[in-house]
Amino acid sequence: MLKNYIKVALRNILKHKTFSFINIFGLALAMSVCLLVILMLSDQLRYDRFNTKKDRIYRIVTYKGGRQPYATSPYPTGAYLKQNYPAIEEAALSCQPLLAMQSRANISPPSKATSRNLRSSGSSTSNW
Repeated sequence: MLKNYIKVALRNILKHKTFSFINIFGLALAMSVCLLVILMLSDQLRYDRFNTKKDRIYRIVTYKGGRQPYATSPYPTGAYLKQNYPAIEEAALSCQPLLAMQSRANISPPSKATSRNLRSSGSSTSNW
């Protein structure tokens, strides 16, 4: 019985090639989009779950010129917030490894910058 169903299905696919292609392509596209959405949602829901104090972790997001948020901020932001806001206990800085940036751009490493150097270079700390 199953052999008969497979024969009929193959005959219909070969008889109506364009219609079959549209149906199979649409099904494959819908399944891949669905899997992509599921992967994205699972990644978002799994973010920082391992930490015991996950309800006390916040991430600073900046908006540069538009509506797209970026998970970047100026270097002295963490020290400034920790100094001026007593509710902030600790601040962490995460950055891309310097070697990865150098190998792509083929540039020399930048000089070591501190928050004091960055503040004295003309950037104002009142616009945080």
